[in-house]
Amino acid sequence: MPATRQKIQDLDALEVKSKQLNEEGKRIVLCHGTFDLIHTGHIRHLQEAKKQGDILFVTITADKYVNKGPSRPVFSEMLRAENLSALSCVDYVGIVASESAEEPIAQIKPNVYVKGNEYKNADDDLTGNITKEKQLVEKFGG
Repeated sequence: MPATRQKIQDLDALEVKSKQLNEEGKRIVLCHGTFDLIHTGHIRHLQEAKKQGDILFVTITADKYVNKGPSRPVFSEMLRAENLSALSCVDYVGIVASESAEEPIAQIKPNVYVKGNEYKNADDDLTGNITKEKQLVEKFGG
């Protein structure tokens, strides 16, 4: 198993790790998405996210909850997690069995939650998840 796969953990383990790091005074950043066909925009997004704190957690939507069209995701959740874990800016990766980031936000309780520019205007989010996710982050003091 590649060393980077050690970064991939279930949400319960990420919750414990986040709590420990928070108690050490670390600023926790969380990004969530599909991260299927990773491109330069994704990498820049994650690098910028990392600059907003000490530790970057990235959670991805599990395969059965990805709604990006036919034949998507192209890469399985484990391959997507492996790809992310290979990036030096990413400290931990988790796979989320739901359509939104509410569960990882509630468990990881990030100081900062970073989404892409396409979510800048909450009215553009047809799912309404970004508003719920923002409210949840703020509820936990992020």
